Amino acid sequence: MKHYYLLLLLSIISVTVTAQQNEKYAIEFSASTGVGWYTSLDDVDKKLNDMGHPSLTKDMDILQTGGGNFTFKMNKWGFIIGGYSYNIKTSPNSDKHYYDGSSETYELGLSYDLINADWFTFSPYITVGTEDAEIFLDYKFQDGVTPTSLSIVANESNITTGGKFYFRVKTWEKDRLQLFINTEVSYKFSMDGTWRFNNMLIDSDDFNLSNVSAMGGLTLRYLF
Repeated sequence: MKHYYLLLLLSIISVTVTAQQNEKYAIEFSASTGVGWYTSLDDVDKKLNDMGHPSLTKDMDILQTGGGNFTFKMNKWGFIIGGYSYNIKTSPNSDKHYYDGSSETYELGLSYDLINADWFTFSPYITVGTEDAEIFLDYKFQDGVTPTSLSIVANESNITTGGKFYFRVKTWEKDRLQLFINTEVSYKFSMDGTWRFNNMLIDSDDFNLSNVSAMGGLTLRYLF
């Protein structure tokens, strides 16, 4: 992953060096929540079934996701630092087994204000990052004891592309402080990673944590 972060830094330096004196600067913080869908986990079920475990994706609930990012904006360009989490859960099967876990994503990237009107902004973006997931196969007894029969751990690097829509709803301090409602759609593509079942390294060429997400939230932006 080091060369991806280096590429980002070089891009930021290039934009900074070629910037003109009349550029506008801003900082913004966005908080969002929404839903997601994994797109490449079907083959994990075959691996789990071969090992005598129930399917993960068959009874998986819709992913709940949320998080935020900080963006430093220079004219139309933005440098993004963000993080998101996903709740991974399945409904109990006939044997009362269910999967429960979460994943965390951290990312750096660039955005560009393709449309920048007074009340509306559209910003495509691209980021590189890492994702760490931890999922447990549990069985709940009636007396409240919950033993774990399988621990799944995944660590992956990824690239995310998406678009963010900002709708301005309020301003203060002569329009320098602005509040937006934001919505965004993104696709996270896993590039490489490792999976472990109960500390056993698993060949995961056929499955990964790639996912599609749709989120909405609030953005507070300050221009200076």
